[in-house]
Amino acid sequence: MTSNGERDFPAPFLRRCVQCELREPNESELQEIVAAHFADLVLGDDISKIVSEFVGVRSSVTLATDQLLNAVHLLLSSDKPHSEAERKRILNTVFQGLGG
Repeated sequence: MTSNGERDFPAPFLRRCVQCELREPNESELQEIVAAHFADLVLGDDISKIVSEFVGVRSSVTLATDQLLNAVHLLLSSDKPHSEAERKRILNTVFQGLGG
């Protein structure tokens, strides 16, 4: 079970749980995560740019790794390239801060 800090659990429940706190993956680890999920895509500058933008946004708002994976899927699994305006709109939509 995960909570992402979204709610408080009662102390009696927490005493019966093993609690783990995972740190955020760094940029190179995010590249590896994307590579593992999208083995069919050629890893290159497009993915590096998306990961870098994700890390930049994540420095000021809370984002989850699945938001990065969604962005990669939306931007790179299409047969036609997106315009720069479409690309920015997609990233602004997908990279919305969590919990607030």
